[in-house]
Amino acid sequence: MLWVAGVAFVCVALVTLMASCSFSGPIRSDIRRAEKLAQSDPDQALAILHSINTSTLKSKAQRAHYALAYCEASYFGREHLESDSLTLIAVEYFEQHGSSEMSARAHYYHGQVCYNMLRLTDAMVAFMEAERELRNVDSPHLLGLVHRAKGDIYGTGCLYRNSYDAYAASKECFERAGRNDEVEHSVDKIGRT
Repeated sequence: MLWVAGVAFVCVALVTLMASCSFSGPIRSDIRRAEKLAQSDPDQALAILHSINTSTLKSKAQRAHYALAYCEASYFGREHLESDSLTLIAVEYFEQHGSSEMSARAHYYHGQVCYNMLRLTDAMVAFMEAERELRNVDSPHLLGLVHRAKGDIYGTGCLYRNSYDAYAASKECFERAGRNDEVEHSVDKIGRT
């Protein structure tokens, strides 16, 4: 009799698990598709993310991935977020879970939001955290973005030598990443420093 009860419990647990996985499967797939499009087609990525009913994001992981994808697509779509509520979700989650690259991305976009809000100290701290996370990750494009953002803050504070050095570091990173468009942007910033 005990064996039958155990089998019944396992069956109910499997059915519940399968139902929950099938429910979150399409959401996970949509978020991943938006992440892949965030840089190349941010408008499409945002359209995908807007189609997701955020009240269905039940786990911290889903909310963090959604938040990071949304922030990234907004950044590359030139939509400046004026609240750090989404970036904080991503930072808090990816500091504890996930890879160093995910944590670095979360910190970078948090820094961008803080910069938009003129919280320059918080922005610099976030960029420095992103840089620290990238020490063991081969992501020259993201590291270039971090250096360039730091250069912008240094320039705002009239620390022109630091600004120049940060822009030069960003240029080197973009060259390693093969991102000529970003190299030109950094060269322009160097010339204005």
